[in-house]
Amino acid sequence: SGDYWFTYNGVLFMSLNSNDMNTSEHKAFMKEAIAANPDANWKIVTFHHSVYSVASHTADGDILQRRSELPAVFSELDIDAVLMGHDHVYTRTYLMDGTTPLITDEVQSEITDPEDGQVLYITANSASGSKYYDIQNLPQNTFAAVQDQSKRENMTRVEVTEDSLTFTTYFTDDAQVTSDDVLDTVTIQRTDAGEQNPGGEQGGSQVPGGEQGGSQVPGGEQGGSQVPSDGLNPGGNQGSTVADGTTKPAGSTMGQGTLPQTGDALVAPATITTMAAAGLAAVAVRKTIIMRRKNN
Repeated sequence: SGDYWFTYNGVLFMSLNSNDMNTSEHKAFMKEAIAANPDANWKIVTFHHSVYSVASHTADGDILQRRSELPAVFSELDIDAVLMGHDHVYTRTYLMDGTTPLITDEVQSEITDPEDGQVLYITANSASGSKYYDIQNLPQNTFAAVQDQSKRENMTRVEVTEDSLTFTTYFTDDAQVTSDDVLDTVTIQRTDAGEQNPGGEQGGSQVPGGEQGGSQVPGGEQGGSQVPSDGLNPGGNQGSTVADGTTKPAGSTMGQGTLPQTGDALVAPATITTMAAAGLAAVAVRKTIIMRRKNN
């Protein structure tokens, strides 16, 4: 099916080949990956065809089929977050319990101690600006907490600690990205992290060289985008949630060898290639990556 997984900075990443519509095979693959990594602090799934987006693909027949099948599996397996592309529009959901949005009165920038089975979904816009799809204001799109189509490049940085996941999406069409370029930010915070992963790896964010937290940068189309050495150069669509602070990635080492570097930023070509089907580009902070691929 082309599914594969890797661990990075205490996170189990599972990338699904969403061209394969066999949900039972995807589920079996994820259960196997989770069983093989009992010490993972977080579980993130990536794939290309967004099940929760708001542009021209949101009501496609194949998308509706995936939406009716995959979210129930993600909730059953207690996935923390799902990162997607395909629809070239920025969408961040409310927490989803299967296909049911847990709608709040206000857009949350921090989610504390979500219950088992509650999953956050993020759809990235174009990282290159090659094309954008207009938002479709359909009544069934009640899952969207944040949606944006500013027709500007964007990237999303994922910062990882033992007890938090922070997703910050930036506009990247400026030469220098600052806090003014933040489109959206949301943090999943655990106050009981020790109980969530008994016996697990302590502080999945401890990185040689003093940096903290891994980073993943999804783009809304295949191939994603690179990040400059003096800070993230992400981008997006029109936004509604703004946070302060800029971020800067460092180097990384993969199981197969040292990855090439540009300044003190690093883009992992092998990771970008394998994640292209999900519409994602990955930026690594110094840490060993273990990768497994399922071949049928």
